[in-house]
Amino acid sequence: MQRVLARAVSMVHRRGFVYIYLGILFLLKIAIQVVLYQRGFISVSADEFARGIRAAQWALQPRLDLFEAEEAWLPFEKYLNGLLLLIWPDVMMAPRVTAFIASCLLLIALFWLVYYLFGKFSVAALASLFVVFQPWYAWLSGTPMLEMYYLACFLVGLVFLVIWLNEERRGYWFWAGCCFMLASGFHAQSWTMINIVNLLTVVDLYQYIRQKQYRRIWRLLIFYCLGNAFIIAFTIVEFARTGRLFNFLAEHTSYSKWFYGGYNVSVLEKFLYYPKLVIQNSSGVVWVLMAAALAFLWRDRDHRWRFFPLTVAALVLCLNSVINVFSVPATAAPGRYSLFYILMLSPYLAYGAYRLALWPAIFIQGSYLYVDYVVSGAVFVWGLVGHFSPS
Repeated sequence: MQRVLARAVSMVHRRGFVYIYLGILFLLKIAIQVVLYQRGFISVSADEFARGIRAAQWALQPRLDLFEAEEAWLPFEKYLNGLLLLIWPDVMMAPRVTAFIASCLLLIALFWLVYYLFGKFSVAALASLFVVFQPWYAWLSGTPMLEMYYLACFLVGLVFLVIWLNEERRGYWFWAGCCFMLASGFHAQSWTMINIVNLLTVVDLYQYIRQKQYRRIWRLLIFYCLGNAFIIAFTIVEFARTGRLFNFLAEHTSYSKWFYGGYNVSVLEKFLYYPKLVIQNSSGVVWVLMAAALAFLWRDRDHRWRFFPLTVAALVLCLNSVINVFSVPATAAPGRYSLFYILMLSPYLAYGAYRLALWPAIFIQGSYLYVDYVVSGAVFVWGLVGHFSPS
């Protein structure tokens, strides 16, 4: 009884510490946004203003049509900010508030995912701290591009899914599907991410079929349908109304081709566009810590789920690279597309720093160990500063 009580008290204290830490990160985020605004930062492209006007127009005449195939953007952001504008008619600030709230939700989801996969507060704390100082995360936290909305929904859904696949917690498969469906209504970029995750879970589906776990089979199949419900419905309605698949992307593609002068480059250059984007928006220390993390993870037991975010990122990067061979990259602040990959890499950067700090403990005891903590911490801080500084 005493052990159970002590464990419960310890859990309460641990949760309280987590809440305090996340609260400090939110205050740090607010401070960063204040500094950015004081220095004149308003947006990263003209898209934020165009979508603000679209949401304001909807607020003047509210109506629900989830499948507006004639518009250039998917509808969920318009409804979210339009509803807020009905209450607070500030076209400039209202969308920025929703983007900031979504960025906080994204940070919580990332912390939750890393904490669950690695089981260490230190790793989750370092990963979330790194992301707070990531330039595109800081910029997009204060301006209503679509990344914060769909990435927050996607990452929350990913957390629910990973926990359900491991522990079968009641209802988590349903909430994962709902979050994926929400993400799909904000940005088409989420469509590839959602279905890459679905593809990776086919292994679990196969195991359930072999073991005749019919309840889990049906729940996973319903999860697939739920996560793709908006994608399927939107595509069908769009085709029925316009006679074209992915008509809403046609305007983007046409403008991008004009912007890039026809985009007549080699197939290899098209394929390498997104990998180069990730490299350009990350510092050298990122790859040093990544290499260290992979070396340590390879020696760990039961490392399948710890590799899950990295596997998702790698497959999404490959698929988007293939798609870019037959399409055209975005013109509005294209560097923002690197944020998803940096988010998926952040657990490994933190784990690499954490393990580098602990590794010499095998050989060194006493005061010399603190030297290693200082050096490892300095490397991580160097990475933050170098990553945050514009190139």
